[in-house]
Amino acid sequence: MLQRNIERTIFLVEPLTPVIFSKFTEKFAKLLEKSDPITLWVSCQGGDCYVGFAMYDLIRVAGVKVKTIGSGEIGSMGLIVFLAGEERLLTPNTHIFLHEIARYHAEDAIPRKIKLTESQQMTRSLGYDTQKYRELVNRCSRNNAESEMRIQKWMEEEIYFSSEEALNWNLCDGILLENGEIQRSNTQAKQQ
Repeated sequence: MLQRNIERTIFLVEPLTPVIFSKFTEKFAKLLEKSDPITLWVSCQGGDCYVGFAMYDLIRVAGVKVKTIGSGEIGSMGLIVFLAGEERLLTPNTHIFLHEIARYHAEDAIPRKIKLTESQQMTRSLGYDTQKYRELVNRCSRNNAESEMRIQKWMEEEIYFSSEEALNWNLCDGILLENGEIQRSNTQAKQQ
C-alpha cells in the first residue's frame, strides 16, 4: 500500500531546464534535512540532457530513499530522472517514450552559422550523451547485454511503452493501482 506524505513529495511536470533544475534542487535540499523517504512524481517529456543527468546523479547520491512515481508521459531525459528512484512505480495509464538523444537549444530556432569546430564538438558530445543515456536505461532496468542491444534498437525506432510493457522490461518495479496496491511482475512476485 502506498504511504502518502505530501510534505515529502516533489512533482516534476515541466520540461527539464536549468531553471527547473534550480527549483528542484532547492526543494530537494530542504527535504534532505531529514532522512525520511522522498517521493518524486514524474510526468516529464524530457528536456536538457545535462539537467537530466545532473538530477539523476543528485537523486542517486542523496543518501535518502527516493521513490519515483511516473504518471502521464515520461520521455527522453524525464525517463532518466524517473529511473533514478530506488523504487520506481508507474500509474496504469502512463506511457514511456524511448528515443535517441537529439541536441537542441532554444536559440537554435533562429538560423545561425555554426563554426566547424563547434559542430564537431556538439557531435562528439552528442555521441557521449547518447551512449550514457543508453547505458543508464539498461543498467537501471536491471537488464543484460542482450537487452542492451534491444534498447539501442528501440531508441533508434523511437518507441512507446505502456506501463504493462515497462513492467515486463523492468523499466519499473510495479504499477500503482487505483486501490493503492502495487502490481508486480510475475518474476518480482516470485522473489518477494
